[in-house]
Amino acid sequence: MAENINITYDILFDILRSEKSREELQLLDEHFYTHVAEYIKEKEVVLLHSQTPVAERELTRIQLGNVRKLLQELYDRRERKIITLALYKTKTHHDVIQTNHLLLEEKGFFESMNALFAEFHQTVFDQITLGKAPIHVAFEHVSPTSGQTALPTVIPDDDSAIISIRFIKPVPKFLGPELESYGPFEPEDIASLPSRIAQILLGKGRAERIAI
Repeated sequence: MAENINITYDILFDILRSEKSREELQLLDEHFYTHVAEYIKEKEVVLLHSQTPVAERELTRIQLGNVRKLLQELYDRRERKIITLALYKTKTHHDVIQTNHLLLEEKGFFESMNALFAEFHQTVFDQITLGKAPIHVAFEHVSPTSGQTALPTVIPDDDSAIISIRFIKPVPKFLGPELESYGPFEPEDIASLPSRIAQILLGKGRAERIAI
């Protein structure tokens, strides 16, 4: 864990300089984003307070603008590094990836990107290497507070077969080829779904096939 810090413009500048000068993610205080948010809130209080002198208000406004620019560049650089890390994990199938420099908010993003890359690899590259047509997918937005990993919107090939499955893991809501809605499903729920959709769920270990 990095040392707890009080945010200032100079500290943010040093953090950004360190992040720019190194390829790997830099270790930050685990509550870094919270500290930054508190700093910005304090500056906004000064800016909006009616008793704040004009000169101080103008200085604070400039400070806030500069801090937001630094924060934007820092965020963008860390975001690119996280995407690269997730892509590396997908391509190498390496399970031992150092993620201890990821902030709590960034870990969810890393896991989502890794799942997205893996899904794309499975539905395109893996399919064509088996001599099969790619499965067309379009990932839907899922609220980060849902606590579940998003499944893709599935556009299956022409396949009228129906498969009955029992869910063994929770699955959030997703869309079918005509934008029809499926789910959400909870463990022990039973559903009869088009074969291609069911096969993806079975392949991901989220359900098991049953006979009805």
